[in-house]
Amino acid sequence: MTGRVAITHPVDALVSYHYFPDESDMLPLVESGRLTLIGDSGAFSALTQGASVDIGAYADWVNRWREHLLWVASLDVIGDPVGSMRNWRKLRERWAVAMLRRARDRHPGVRYHLWGVTNRRYLDSLPVWSADSSGTLSRVVRYASLRLFDPATGHDHNVLLAGRNIYAHGQLLRRVYGVDPADIERSHAGNRQILIALMAAVTQQYAGWLGRRHGVTPPALLDGRIGDEPGPRIHLVSTRDDLLTAVGSPIPEKRGAAMTRSLVLLSGGLDSTVLAGHLLDHGDTITAVSVDYGQRHRRELDAAAAVAAHYQVDHTVIDLSGLGRMLGGSALTDPLVPVPLGHYADASMRSTVVPNRNAIMLMAAVGVASAHGLDRVAVAVHAGDHPVYPDCRPDFVRAAGEVARLATRGFGDVDVFAPFVNLDKTWIARRGVQIGAPIALTWSCYQGGTVHCGACGTCVERKEALHLYDDPTVYADAVPA
Repeated sequence: MTGRVAITHPVDALVSYHYFPDESDMLPLVESGRLTLIGDSGAFSALTQGASVDIGAYADWVNRWREHLLWVASLDVIGDPVGSMRNWRKLRERWAVAMLRRARDRHPGVRYHLWGVTNRRYLDSLPVWSADSSGTLSRVVRYASLRLFDPATGHDHNVLLAGRNIYAHGQLLRRVYGVDPADIERSHAGNRQILIALMAAVTQQYAGWLGRRHGVTPPALLDGRIGDEPGPRIHLVSTRDDLLTAVGSPIPEKRGAAMTRSLVLLSGGLDSTVLAGHLLDHGDTITAVSVDYGQRHRRELDAAAAVAAHYQVDHTVIDLSGLGRMLGGSALTDPLVPVPLGHYADASMRSTVVPNRNAIMLMAAVGVASAHGLDRVAVAVHAGDHPVYPDCRPDFVRAAGEVARLATRGFGDVDVFAPFVNLDKTWIARRGVQIGAPIALTWSCYQGGTVHCGACGTCVERKEALHLYDDPTVYADAVPA
C-alpha cells in the first residue's frame, strides 16, 4: 500500500538522460527501492525543446546507473541516419555491443517496446513486451481528470473530479484500488499523493490486464532480474517528484530552480492548444494571449477562451483588428476572397497568407511578455506550414528570436520558442493525445460556421493528423444530408 492506495512495488518507470542527467535526479529514485527503471536518452524530447543530447555523455550516464537500469535504449533515432551511425560507433566502445551480443547469444526471440504510446487501440492489440506512458501521473492533478480502469470488464471510465460523479465509481475504487471516493471528490493539494498513487495503480491494473490478454514472456536477456509475470509492462514517465510521490518515498528539498514563464500565442487551433499542454506538461507556468487581427470569423477566438479556461490559465485578447482590415487580399481576413479547398501543398493556398501576420503577432506578444516579466513567447508553427507561409519557417523563427532578444535586452531578454517548428502535425496530434489536450474544444476551419467544413486546407490537414485517433471533430462533409 502507498498511503491508502493499493499499489504493488516495484513500480515500472522510464527515466531519460535528458530529464535526469544529475546524481541528485537519479539517486532518490534508485534509493527508494520501489521502482524498476528502464532508460533512454530523451534525444527526441530534447530536439522538440531546442536542445540536444551528447551521445558520449549519455553512454557515461548509462554506465553510471547500469546496475539500476533493467535495460536501456542504445540510441534514439531522430531522423538523422548519419548521426545515428556516429552515435552507434561511440556507444559500441562503451556498452551497447556487449548488450547486443548478449541478446544475440542468449535470446532467440524478439521483444518490442512502444515509446510514448498511450492509445488503447494499439496497446490492446499489439503483443509488445513493454511501453511507456507519458504524463499519466501529472494529468490527474493538472486537469482534474481521472482515467479509471476496471480490470473485471477491461473498460475505462473517464471521470472529472468536480463533484459527486466520482461516487458512481465508488465500488470499483474501494474494491480494486482501496480508495474512498470521498477523498478524491475534487482535486486539491491535500489529496495530491492519493491521486498520483491512484494513477500509478490504475496503470498497473491495466498492464496486468494486458499481460493476461497477450501473455508476452520476459526476454531471456533479463536473466531472471524480474519475475515471470507476462507483459506488456507499462512504464510511467513523469518528474522525479511525481514518481517518488507515487511510491510514497520522501522528496528531497528542491534546489531552487525557477519555473520557466511562457506566454503562449493561443489561436484556439489544434497546434497552439497542444503547445500549451506540452509546456504545462514540462512544468512551465503559462499565460495565454490571442490576437484579433480582423479574421473573417470569431470561432478560433472563442475556442481559445475555452481552451484557456480548460487549462485554468489567464487569457487576454490583443485587438489588432484595425490593422487586419488594412491587410486585405487574404481569404482569412477578406470576406470577398473565397476560402480555397484542398491540401496545403496546393498553390491555391497562397490566398490564405496574411502578410507578415506571425511577425506582427509575435512582436506584440514579446512586448506583453517583457512588460509582465515573462521569459519567452511560445508559438506553435510547425513543418507542415513551411511550404505556404514564410513566417512559419525555421529561419524566420531564428530571426524573430534574435529581434526579440535585442528589443528586450535589459528588460527581460524575452526569447521566442517554437518547439514544433521541425515537427509535423501528425506528431502534434499524437502529442496532444498523449497529454490529454482538449482537442474537442479547438477550432481549425477557415470557413467558420457551426461545424468544420472538412474541405479547406486546415480541415484536410486536421483530418490527416487525427485519423489514427478518436477524432472528436464534426465535419460538414461527413454529416448526412
